[in-house]
Amino acid sequence: MDGDVRVVPGSFAAMARALQANPHAHAASAVPASGRNVEPERQGILDQHGLLAGLYSLRGSFVDRLRALSVRIPLKIEGDDGLIGALIKWDLTPERQGFDDQRIVPCSDAAFEFEPMSPARPGDWRMYWKRALRYGRRHYEFQLLGPVLKAGGLAALPMDITELYPQAASLRLKWAGMYTLTNLIALRRMRSLGKSIEGG
Repeated sequence: MDGDVRVVPGSFAAMARALQANPHAHAASAVPASGRNVEPERQGILDQHGLLAGLYSLRGSFVDRLRALSVRIPLKIEGDDGLIGALIKWDLTPERQGFDDQRIVPCSDAAFEFEPMSPARPGDWRMYWKRALRYGRRHYEFQLLGPVLKAGGLAALPMDITELYPQAASLRLKWAGMYTLTNLIALRRMRSLGKSIEGG
């Protein structure tokens, strides 16, 4: 769980029940109970069998497999929950199979709350801007990482996500409404760092 969230009472028990009732699942995910877009985000988790860093649980046997395979989250990656969710749905074999949504069981009765940002607080505008840049970077990092994992499996996980940045030159900016600008800035920064890494 994230350090800035509050767990709705009963959520841990609800996730435990969900894993007991769904032996095929490797993880149980909670839904947000606060925020400006709480309803669409909540429904998205339920419909897409998503997983957010706010609150989720992993089955013990799956954690044992992660340890046995020495799986490590790449340093500096933005959105480690997205990578964990993908590895769960791939059953740790991305090179051999596609997503199995049933590996994550979303729990409508498990939830987390957090302090929403307010347009009345100047500091929140800065936080929102930085978060938008991080989300843009996360989007492009997964565009780089996904094909690498599909081709090479877990062995292809980089130690540091920036090792893939030299390939950022192949990524293309797409219209994303108000987030197009922050996506552009994130992509340009990745390309710049990629060039410096490539140049040694």
